[in-house]
Order: sequence, then C-alpha cells, then structure tokens
Amino acid sequence: MKVIPWTSPWRLKYTPQDGQPVEIPARVPGNVLADIVRAGKAEDPFNGENALAFRPFEYLDFEYTSTFATPDFADGERVELVFGGVDTIAEYILDGERIAQSRNMFVEQRLDITAYTAPGRTHTLKVLLQSPVNYARRFRVPAHARAQDYNYEALYLRKARHSFGWDILPRLPGAGLWRPVRIEINSPTDWEELYLRTIQILPEGALFYLNWSLRTDEAELDDFSAELVLTCGEQRFTHRFTPRFVCGKTYFFLPDPKLWWPAGSGDAPLYEAELTLFLRGRCAAVRKFHTAVRTITLDYREKAQGAAEDRFDFIVNGRKIYIRGINHVPVNALHGENADRRFEALEAARELHCNMVRIWGGGVYEDDDFYDWCDRHGMMVWQDFMFACECPPHDDWFLHEVAEEAASILKKLRNHPSLALLCGDNECDVIHRSSSPYLPPSHNAVTRRILPEAVGEYAPETAYIPSSPFLSDEVWRASGRFLPPELHPWGDRYDWKSDYYHDSFRCAFISEVGYPGMNPLSSLKRYLPESALSVSAVRDNVSAWHVHATAPFNAEHPSFSFRVPLLLKLAERSFGGTPETFGELIEKSQIVHAEAMKTFVEMFRIHRGSKGGLMLWNLLDGWPQCSEALIDFYMERKKAFDYVKRAQQELCLILPEPVSWRAVPVMVNDRGDAAAGSWRVLDLASGEVLAEGGYSVPSGGSCELKWFDHRPKSMQILLLEWDDGRETYYNHALLGTAPYDFDAYRRCMENFTRYTEEAQNKRKETT
Repeated sequence: MKVIPWTSPWRLKYTPQDGQPVEIPARVPGNVLADIVRAGKAEDPFNGENALAFRPFEYLDFEYTSTFATPDFADGERVELVFGGVDTIAEYILDGERIAQSRNMFVEQRLDITAYTAPGRTHTLKVLLQSPVNYARRFRVPAHARAQDYNYEALYLRKARHSFGWDILPRLPGAGLWRPVRIEINSPTDWEELYLRTIQILPEGALFYLNWSLRTDEAELDDFSAELVLTCGEQRFTHRFTPRFVCGKTYFFLPDPKLWWPAGSGDAPLYEAELTLFLRGRCAAVRKFHTAVRTITLDYREKAQGAAEDRFDFIVNGRKIYIRGINHVPVNALHGENADRRFEALEAARELHCNMVRIWGGGVYEDDDFYDWCDRHGMMVWQDFMFACECPPHDDWFLHEVAEEAASILKKLRNHPSLALLCGDNECDVIHRSSSPYLPPSHNAVTRRILPEAVGEYAPETAYIPSSPFLSDEVWRASGRFLPPELHPWGDRYDWKSDYYHDSFRCAFISEVGYPGMNPLSSLKRYLPESALSVSAVRDNVSAWHVHATAPFNAEHPSFSFRVPLLLKLAERSFGGTPETFGELIEKSQIVHAEAMKTFVEMFRIHRGSKGGLMLWNLLDGWPQCSEALIDFYMERKKAFDYVKRAQQELCLILPEPVSWRAVPVMVNDRGDAAAGSWRVLDLASGEVLAEGGYSVPSGGSCELKWFDHRPKSMQILLLEWDDGRETYYNHALLGTAPYDFDAYRRCMENFTRYTEEAQNKRKETT
C-alpha cells in the first residue's frame, strides 16, 4: 500500500441568506465555521455573545473544491480517496459526476476511483456538505425517542451530539472535512482485517491468537505463507503459519513475555509486530503495528441480581487495578481545529497520575494517534459509543447504520492495548427511565442488541456495558432500592461534604463526578467583555456569562442558567458573605472547586478495597467557559489541578473527616510493589506535629494508621507528609464545615507551599 498525503489547496463556497455566493480559502482538516472566521466573514464565536450570531449558518450548504493528479499505479492496483472524517451529510463529485455519498462524521470514508482515473490524470474534486439541520427535517421522531431540548436534530444524525448545544459546549453544528484526506494505492494482494489478542497469561508465557483476512486476485491459494515477528527491546519472536484460505485464525505461545501495565502499576512495554505475507516465497504484503501482552477484564456484579456486593473492578493481568481517571471531551467545539491539544490534554492526565481516560459519548471517537499515545504510556481507555442523553430511534435503516459504524470503529480500535472498556452510551439509560415508566432501558435496541452484537463479532475480548450508568432490568424494577454499581453522582452541587455525596458514594465505581470553578482572570478577559467582569454580573447571570454557560439560542433562554449563579453561591456558602471584589470571587471559587474535586478523589480512594475507582469530570474545556474542568480552554490550570495531582499520587496519605473525635489517617498504595516508610501530620496554622509514625502497605492495598484525637473546629488545615525511603511526598487536609475563614485558609496554604518548597530545596542541596 502506498499513502500519498493530500497537498493541494482547498476552496470553500457557500451562499448566505442574501443570495450572494461567497468563496474563501479552506483549511483541511478543519471546520467551515472556523474558515468563515479566518476569512473575516464572521466574528469569533468563542468571544462574548458571538456564538448566537451563527444560527443562520445552520441552514447553509457548503462546497469544498480541490484538484489532484493521480499517482502512478499498476494494472490490478486500486486507487482510493480516503477521508478521515467528513462532517456530516456529504456528496462526492469527481469531474462533475457524483460518485459517492455519506452521512456519518465518525467513520472513515473510502472512495474507489480506479475506474474514473489513470496515472497522471488531473481531476477536480468537490465535496458537498448539506445543512445537517435541514437534512434532519425529513425525519419524524417516534414517541419513544427522546433527546435534550436542543438536540432533536441529532437523533437521526451520526454527528457529535454536543454540536447542537450542551451544558459544556455551544450550539455550533458546523460542517467540514475535519480529519486529513489522502490518496491510497492498494495492491490486489494484501492483508485486510487483523485482530491480535492475548488470550491467557501463564507463568511460562502468554497465549495469543491472530485473526486475519486477506484479499488476492490469485486464482489459487496454495502458494501463500506468512510470518509474524514480534520485537520488544532485545526480545524477538517469530511465528510462521500457512494461510489455507482468505481468512483464518492462528494461535501461538510467546515465552517470557514483558507484561503491559497501566500507568503507576508498572511499565507499559509494546511489541512491534510485523506481519508478512509471502506468495511463492516472495514478499507480497507487509503490515506493521504494535501490540502488548496484557489481559483486561471487568469484574461486574450487582446486588440487585443477587450478588453479595456490587463490584465494578478492572482486572489487568489478573490483578485488580484501582482507577484514577478523568473524562475527556472534544478539545475544540469546532472539530478539526486544535487537534494537537489532545496530546497536551493527555500529558496533563499523565501528570495527574491518571491511569484511565473516558472518551465521552457526546463527542467523537478519537483518531489512532490518540490511542497510540495511550498505548505507549499505560493510559487505559474507557470508550463510549457516540450516544448521549437520548432515547435513540429504532428504524431498521438507522440500526443498520449504527451497526456499520460500530464495525468500523471496533476494527479501528480493537488492537490497541489501552482499550479497556466499551460502553454503549452516556446516560441514555437514565434518560430512558425518566421518559418511560413502563418500558425498561433494555428496550433500547441500540445498546442492548446492535452494539453488543458488534462487540461480540469484532472485539470479543473487550468488556462491554450498555450504558453509563447502566440500569439493568433488576435495578430498574427495584425503583431506588438498589443503586447501580456505577454512578454519575451530580446532586445539587451545593456542599461537597453533604450527605448526598456520602450516600451516593456507596456505589462501587464513579465514572463522572465534578464541581464547578471559575477560570483565572487572564482567561476570562479573553472571552468576556469588561462589563461582565464583576461580582454583580455573575450574580445577575448577564447575557455574556449566560451564553458561555451555555445558552444555545439566545441569552434569555433558560438552558443551563443555574451554572453561573452557582459559582457565586458556592463561594458565599463556603466562606460566608459575598466576595468584595471580582478577584476575591475567582480565588474563592477556585478553592471550592479544588477542595471539592480533591475530596471526591479521597473519599473513594480510602475504600479502595470495595471500590473500583473514580473518574473526575473533566480534564479540559472545549470552549471558553467556567465549568468543572481542571484546565480551561486556554490551557490555564485551575487550582484544582494541583490539589487533584497530590490526591492521586500512587502512594498517598489521606486524612478523612474525623468521626467521634478520632482522626484516622489512611495510607493508600496503588503501586505495583509494596511500600514502607514514615509519616506525620502537622497543623499548618501552628506548626504543631499532631501525629507521626511508620507504615507498611502492600501493593494495591490501604491501611489505617495511628489515630489521633481531634476536637471539632470550624476549620483546621493539616499538612500530611510521608516518605517511602527514597522520596518525600505531601498532601493536605481541610477539616471542619463551612463557612471557612478565608484569610486563615490562605495563610495555611501559603504555609503549605513554603514548607514543601523549603523541604524540597533542602533535599536538592543535600543531593
């Protein structure tokens, strides 16, 4: 196979409501709305209230045009135009002739143009993109189907759900060639589908199977042979087999394998795989990829189904791995823009000591390079299918398209060692429960029939759950008497230490939980007018704030309007009284955000024996707003980033809220080996050492340390210090209930910073 990147420029045409055609340069990969802004035809939708002015663009069609010359190719070879992603309703016109159409932004589009071309021939290619809103008008939504108020256009479209408006992203449907375009020259004989998987890991080695298929124009199949070579460092392994047909499966045993482990639990070595197909002793095709030796299973149990306890544990290579995770959403609301930010986000997740990212079902499937990064760094991936907060339709043609999408995505992702779980959707079971009192969520044909069948056919070694949270028929019938093992405990977000969180944290796994916090002033100034930068503007939820909260259609629409005043209410409740300045509001809001996110992580971790893990919502904003994200759209880190980073250290000392005047520190060890050392607790106001001692904790374990007497106070901030014989680590604990003393809090945390920096400097000098 030869791959030729597309190098010719693109032009974009559209006709606004005034009837005057517009032609501008286009960026591919990119988004038509971003091109319009770059051409000066509209203001940046991410600034102020500009997003509301983009409503008229929803009704427009767009035309991309480019030219290309066909590379040399031999008789029998196939020439294909490959589009990595086309958003969404598309027709493909080659030299004036329509040759194909597509209507799914999530999957690769391949156009065989062999019959239309010859080596060296120059062509004009047009891609016509129809308005997704206008296209969706043809469908009549059945009574059982449901979406959020602003998302009914999306029900029959395979397009990112957030495009039509979400609480975290604006309504900007847009369109575009949002992933790269290329030309491929494919040989008549080549490998097609490959699926390499670890079946079992034994003390003496690992058992694999390779599921393969090939294509060929050879009349007979007796002259083929094949060789698979696996290389990892100095280790090299060769497996030879004879293809007897155009598809098959071969098994082999790899001795002394190097195991792949999630981040923080060990190394994540990859094997470079080279699969060669020989025809009459000569190389006919080669496929190169990477793999790893690992098994990942999900230990899922429900009390509602008679189990002794709820479980939602990820088992890697036979060992339970506690999940320290984060949710990942599109890094830009306009798909095709700022794609490199994905890797900045992943590096930040790594710095946070995360071992799993969840790709949220309201966005998009990521491209191979994203999963490649996760493979290399031991970052497990929870992959939602792209459905969110909806009851999808059940038309046969629609289910067929979903099945085709699932097949395409599973073939793309299934060989990645990082892929840990496939999930049918985001919160659709919950929406279904509130929509129909008589039909259980298992009525959903997409997640109960189409997707599990696809997973069973194309990725049978990967765990699948129908929804997040998943409501089994037993949980649904129990009407609240049983919690599902895995939850999204959002609540009213009024007090992070409230009984609501203690009660809902009884579940076995949390895949979404968060608390809002304001962005730094430097970021707010980049997208809000000066008149909106005040405490009163936040209290009144003025239009610029409301639009970024987000308001899909206009500033008066209720949408998610509670989010902005909540920022002020949380600051007032947590510290008493209204902040005197806007800067004070920002600081208090960031403290509330940081302490809440840290508390959620720690509340769950101290019970790691019965818990599977927790995934915070979320890592990075996809447009300018104040949200639960640890990093804002402009890549500015909020205070919560450092707090969560300390709380998620693989070896971590945690001090939960005292009970009956007893403060009991807990040492948690998510490392791959045991740890031992010393610890102590200091009062950050007085410097007094309140408790100290030694500890020893096994790998994957936790232990309660020596308790100390603690009399109730309105607020006390303690420094937690421990070592493992090599390094010293730090955390802090905020004890007591709101309202907290703001000035005292600042002094204590300044003491924390000064103490830890001085200690680190002393160690450097000693070294």
